[in-house]
Amino acid sequence: MIETVPQQQSDADFYKEIQPALDALEVTREEYSWKLYRRMIIGGIAGLAVIGVFGYFAYHAVQGNWTYYGIGAAACLFAIGGWVYMPAERYHVDYKNSVLPKIVKLVGLSGYNPHGEIYVDQFEPTGIVPSHDKLYARDLFEGTYKGAEISFCRLVLKKKDWNSRNNQEETVFPASPF
Repeated sequence: MIETVPQQQSDADFYKEIQPALDALEVTREEYSWKLYRRMIIGGIAGLAVIGVFGYFAYHAVQGNWTYYGIGAAACLFAIGGWVYMPAERYHVDYKNSVLPKIVKLVGLSGYNPHGEIYVDQFEPTGIVPSHDKLYARDLFEGTYKGAEISFCRLVLKKKDWNSRNNQEETVFPASPF
């Protein structure tokens, strides 16, 4: 029996197919961005109001304990900050759970795992992986693209600086130009 090879999609056809999906994703991103912007303005005003109100009561409290006012103000500011950045966190979760899998499907890859990683141990003998103490990996993409098996993920390698006083970590991959 003769096996047929699936026809490869041209780049132009791929872009024509993926463009409406990307446009819809851009609209969603702009909506979340606008929500975040509005909440930053409202949160900034609310934060100033909280500081003013708690400051007023703390200043005018006769024999009052400033600690309770400080704790109350900090709790309110923390709650406001959480409310302000909620759209950014929602977008991040939505992006990983619904957007990236769609892009993976449109590109023709077989899988996406937000918590997956490539095992760099297999690459260490090649010398392309720098020496490291810690590895942080996520967003594993796998599949066949234009006839080639590919697997990639977001990868950060860190190494302890044993010469520093606090044994601080230095990022060795990806290398930053700054």
